[in-house]
Amino acid sequence: DDDDDKDHVAAAAAAAKKKTRGGRPIFQWVATPRFEGALMAFVVLDVVSLALPYFGEPPGLEILRVVNGVLSLVVFNVEAGLKLVAYRPRFYFAQRRHQFDFFVVFVGNVHAAFLLAYALTRDSSSRRWRPALDTSSFAPRVLRSLRIFRLSQWLMEHVGASRRVLRAACHLLPALANVLFLVILVFFLFAVVGNQTLGTVAFHGSLDAHFNFQTIGSAMVVLLRFATNENW
Repeated sequence: DDDDDKDHVAAAAAAAKKKTRGGRPIFQWVATPRFEGALMAFVVLDVVSLALPYFGEPPGLEILRVVNGVLSLVVFNVEAGLKLVAYRPRFYFAQRRHQFDFFVVFVGNVHAAFLLAYALTRDSSSRRWRPALDTSSFAPRVLRSLRIFRLSQWLMEHVGASRRVLRAACHLLPALANVLFLVILVFFLFAVVGNQTLGTVAFHGSLDAHFNFQTIGSAMVVLLRFATNENW
């Protein structure tokens, strides 16, 4: 993958030199470590702002996060535009890291569209917001939190140890899947035994609508509670 990225970068540089006079200086600028460092500073700032929210936060902190979010979105869109001009769309989308960056920018723009729709659908007479486009809902928060993966991508590219850990985890995933399947099978077998032996016991004491062996699903939940030593 690294060799392919280098080949695409070289091809993009040649294309920038041949086709336009403006593409070459833009490519030389976006390919510098200084540009990447400044961009990562914005990424880190954006990640920090995503970690700041808490229940009951003061309005000033919320305004600060909104301003930082808008600034980060503008920077990411400018970055994507510059790299599209420098690398050309063909070579830009040929690289996985640029595909991921563009996807993150697209997700950020979708979240901004949510915010804009949220503002435009305000009922000025009652001064209430329509709940369908409430930014505290699950979907916009998920879209916004996806931007944090830009930092993980940078770590994988520039920190060799992180890349080795990721590759080791990828190699272990099939084995972990086998272990997970074995654990689920054990749970299922004991759930069947519990259902056959205790499924007809009437509710009393600890046995209630949430803790019983009347169905295979509820029996597996009970076994999970036993295994984790929890009482939820």
